[in-house]
Amino acid sequence: MNLLPAARLLLAVPFVVDGVDALLRPDDHVARVQRAYEPLAGVGLPGPPDDLLRPGSRAMGTVSAVAGLGLAVGIAPRACALVLAGLNMPVTLANAPVWLAADAEERARHVSALARGAALGAGLALAVGGHLRTR
Repeated sequence: MNLLPAARLLLAVPFVVDGVDALLRPDDHVARVQRAYEPLAGVGLPGPPDDLLRPGSRAMGTVSAVAGLGLAVGIAPRACALVLAGLNMPVTLANAPVWLAADAEERARHVSALARGAALGAGLALAVGGHLRTR
């Protein structure tokens, strides 16, 4: 029994779900980016313009959802996995800003989310390398 199509599907699902959410409801995604960026703004580094964050969130959501669907159904799965890998790191960092944790419990939640993001990244690396191809 070949489990590789199921593995690709399961790897793609979080990107499709989060991508659709960012496309339809970008405000929470924008707030997470703004919160994660606060320490950099505090040292004078220019951030993304606020008027570009909503359309940027929607655009990234669209790309994530489309690439996730492509990976799930096996349409250019290596290219789709590469696109998702490129999106995965910045999104994971914005969603799990360990540096902003107020206490040990919040820090533990962020570390867990970072570990999940790293695991997804590892799965995407396998897909990019062709290890999740249907033979």
